Amino acid sequence: MKKTFAFLMVLVALVSLVACGDSDGGGGKRKSRTLESAVDAYYEAIYFGEMNNIEKTAPKQFWDWVSEEHPQTVEEIEEAYYEFDYLVINIGSNKKYYGDDLEITYEIVEKSELDADDCEKAHTDLENEYDTTFDEIEEMYRVKVEVVYSGSEHTGSKTFTHYACKIGTSWYLCQKGDNYWFTAVEFVDFSK
Repeated sequence: MKKTFAFLMVLVALVSLVACGDSDGGGGKRKSRTLESAVDAYYEAIYFGEMNNIEKTAPKQFWDWVSEEHPQTVEEIEEAYYEFDYLVINIGSNKKYYGDDLEITYEIVEKSELDADDCEKAHTDLENEYDTTFDEIEEMYRVKVEVVYSGSEHTGSKTFTHYACKIGTSWYLCQKGDNYWFTAVEFVDFSK
């Protein structure tokens, strides 16, 4: 009887931990993510068609903004992106140039921490861009990712710069021009 009770207590504790999760930066409950997993979520979607990672590329408030401003569900975004951008552009065009045996790899090649002023500017820009509130950006890095394309016809590489922001307990990738915005906007069809 004691063993059964102890087992049930452990089971209840585990279920509670899974159900509670960690905050995703203001509003939802999601498992926390590392800077590296933020890079993985983005590049796995872009280059390997892992569409189930798209929702991990931005906080819940971003996806709420998308559904209000450009009525699309995450599932519709995943399907549309997979059918056109992933299959036609990222795979089709790359295979034509590099060869049908195309292999793509990526890795973080540089990471430099940004200061509190950069964190504050990014936070303000993101709140203004998406007309919502987020937890403060606690940490922020400029991240360079090298993508290597290898095939029987050609090989090559490109380096991309992102800004990784820690919002709540999770990391998300941003881009920067005059202002910061979530890299996840690349997945959204703004014609809707």
